[in-house]
Amino acid sequence: MKIDKVLLKSSRETRNWTQQVVAQMCNVSLRTIQRAESTGDVSMDTLDALSAVFEIPSQQLLCSAKVLEKGRITDAQISTALKVLLLAQLSMFATVFWVADQLTPLQLQVSTAVISLSFVFSFVLIGTVAYRKGMVS
Repeated sequence: MKIDKVLLKSSRETRNWTQQVVAQMCNVSLRTIQRAESTGDVSMDTLDALSAVFEIPSQQLLCSAKVLEKGRITDAQISTALKVLLLAQLSMFATVFWVADQLTPLQLQVSTAVISLSFVFSFVLIGTVAYRKGMVS
């Protein structure tokens, strides 16, 4: 079965463990851990052992792998999603601005807070994407 090899390797490196240490803790060969990190292929027993050693539910190791197998999100898809998100937020802002005189002070306050939080979320998302793409450090 396939597991998320990136999650496995990062979990090991976070703990400053060598592959040999993980192999000993899981009671498997070093080659088994090397294969798991390079291809993501493991047996059910190895999956259970890795799950126990790293305290990661086996379903999480498997689910993450399924998401990765479906393919990576392209830059164009990210760009389009961010544009749609920002346009939706601008539309919300324009709508609230247009009907502001008809809203109670509480409704206006809540609306502006929601819009502000969504803008903050968008810029955090944009910053995260830029960081992962190496555009900022």
